[in-house]
Amino acid sequence: MDDRDFRIAGINYEMGDFIVNPSPGATAARAALGIQTDANIQDILVATRELVARGLELMTDGVFVNALYRGPHQVSGYPQTPYVRAMPDKTVWEYTLTGTVLEAGFPDAF
Repeated sequence: MDDRDFRIAGINYEMGDFIVNPSPGATAARAALGIQTDANIQDILVATRELVARGLELMTDGVFVNALYRGPHQVSGYPQTPYVRAMPDKTVWEYTLTGTVLEAGFPDAF
């Protein structure tokens, strides 16, 4: 390494948080997951599981943060989160509290 090079400490990328791929291939891939959750979350799993697993092989001390840009009250079936188990263990799912704090039962319900 010389003074123009540097080690990458992490990568941040974002996906459309409410986009659902309507193609037959994506529809089949979502169905193959066998997970009941929002279709866009299923698309995130399909698109990133292998990428995240490979990234964690290369950077074993890394963590992948998946920001859903919505509160738990906006995720179908929450607090059931089968998508959490479908990703590598070092995946963190981030929810926003925007709007959530106005929901009945906050914070205990969440």
